[in-house]
Amino acid sequence: MAPTGIIAFPWKKVYLVVVPLGTYDEAYLKKILELKPATIMIVGNNTTVPEGYDSALKNRGLIVERIDGKTRQERSILVYKAYVRLFNRLPPGLGLFLQMRPVLVDASDPRIPWGSFPIWFISVTDELVSFIGEYKALAHSSLKNRLKGVDVSFTDVELVRVLGGVKGFRVFSQDELTLELKEAYLPKTLPKFVKHVFTDLSKIHAISKFRSCAGHEYRDAFERGSSLKHYYKPYDEYKNTKDVVKVYSPVDGTIIAIFYEWGRLSTGEPRGMHVIIAVDGYPGFIVELFHINVLESIAIGMKVKAGDMIGYADLREANDFDIAVAFMSPIGHRYYSYFDVMKDSVFVKYRERGIVSRDQLKVPREERAKCPCDFTRMHPEDWVILSPTKKPVALVTLEARLPSELAQYQEVEFEVLISNLGEVDAREVRVKVIEAKGLETEPTSIQVGVVKGKSQRGFRLRAKALAPGSGALVLQLSYLDEGGRRRVEKFTVFLKILETSGEFKVLEAPKELIVGSESTVKVTITNTGKIEAEYTLEVSGENVEVNPRTITVKLAPAESKELTLKIKALKEGKGLIKLKLLAYGKLLDSQELSLEIRSKGLDIMMVALALIAIIAVFAIILVFKKRAGTKAV
Repeated sequence: MAPTGIIAFPWKKVYLVVVPLGTYDEAYLKKILELKPATIMIVGNNTTVPEGYDSALKNRGLIVERIDGKTRQERSILVYKAYVRLFNRLPPGLGLFLQMRPVLVDASDPRIPWGSFPIWFISVTDELVSFIGEYKALAHSSLKNRLKGVDVSFTDVELVRVLGGVKGFRVFSQDELTLELKEAYLPKTLPKFVKHVFTDLSKIHAISKFRSCAGHEYRDAFERGSSLKHYYKPYDEYKNTKDVVKVYSPVDGTIIAIFYEWGRLSTGEPRGMHVIIAVDGYPGFIVELFHINVLESIAIGMKVKAGDMIGYADLREANDFDIAVAFMSPIGHRYYSYFDVMKDSVFVKYRERGIVSRDQLKVPREERAKCPCDFTRMHPEDWVILSPTKKPVALVTLEARLPSELAQYQEVEFEVLISNLGEVDAREVRVKVIEAKGLETEPTSIQVGVVKGKSQRGFRLRAKALAPGSGALVLQLSYLDEGGRRRVEKFTVFLKILETSGEFKVLEAPKELIVGSESTVKVTITNTGKIEAEYTLEVSGENVEVNPRTITVKLAPAESKELTLKIKALKEGKGLIKLKLLAYGKLLDSQELSLEIRSKGLDIMMVALALIAIIAVFAIILVFKKRAGTKAV
């Protein structure tokens, strides 16, 4: 590989130095030492990277690890493992981005899918099979050429056989690979984590649409040909300022990168800094702030809260500054509209400035595909002009306080809270259940009526969890806003439904009883499921009285509880004790215990006969003693 200098990751102080092939060069050693590394990993054998680097670095007290292998395939596996160890230590979100999915490619004709980590395939080895199983490696379709010598009709299924039957191993074309990783790594629904405006909206005149042709191309791993961010254009009076328009963190998070913008002023000076914030609680999501004159107190690694000031917009020789939101996945980053991850409590401030809906600030993907950007001229339709003055609005939002996990068969009552964040009353407010995956709910629709401005109304729904798996509740909220327009919003709550199972064992029970006598039955109940659950033991009897007839207990997974039942025999004959274990009304286990019940009268007669027998024995003894005394006289 030709020398290409140094590539740095300043947020973690991780550097890559590419040295001339097969040559020891003191200049490169000097570059390495200037970086003041704590640990050094050398990739390659002594021929490609001479041993002189090892000894020179170790002599200076540095920790040196060399990664090599007998083949390029083995070396790439070792490098990937080291790579995972390294980037697992990065801040939340960034490590997920950099830890790309390993993909096997043909070492004789490598074609590396974008956003993947190449593992050179030469031959099937135990190490390779183990690696595929541990790291879930995929395979690029170029491997089909490499395996033509295999004595089978080559299919994806046969490749699994060739690679030792590794479960789930498949071959993908470039498009299939992208789709597979996209579905595996991109979020199914977007969370709302933007909790604060990122600038003073009173100073903003217009906002560019997501997927607009404003500025320059800003693409991701899934789309190109448009600007996948939002530009904020202040009023003219704020042009050429760098310390007037304040910029805030819109999220709670950690600052993971600060670096100079590529754009330069006429003086050659960078126009501000680029700031990246990893969002707390939502791994993989980042917020990018562009052209910021950063406060001196702001540094990489800092924790920030939504609303904390980051700096000022650098508007020198410019009309705008910008913001982007991305999800960093192993296949690459995916940009989303800033407004799609914004809480309603923030969006209401845009509604007050005349923004009708979030969709107003986006160009549909299909529409952009029909009309690609050329970025050579201004497009007025790319911008949304804000109303110069605030006007009162009605903005209704909904929160369904359904638990994130439910036990199978569990029934819960939960609150649905409706909030009008605006100042104008919302009329004809309705809520309807339009989908309940894995759940039964009632009622399915609610006529709420009027929700006054800056107020809340709540009601309750009931839900019953059905089969284990992923559950979802989709609620549709509709209302008339300040202009009499019917607004319709969907709110989705995801949850897990975990299997409920349990068993009981009889530890102690009588085999026979006398009529009227009492005894005990001892039973232990065990939660064999995956979630805390409520269990009910129902007991009934034939010819026996049982107390208590029902016992309800809550048990954590694998927890057991011993219960004691009192039973009383009623009448002579066969007795039967029936036990049923239920969870939320669903029968899980049952058992019947039989016993003999003997009559009290029979027992008295037996006692009487025994007494008569004893008396008779004493009488005989007395007679013999009397006779013996008479003979003696």
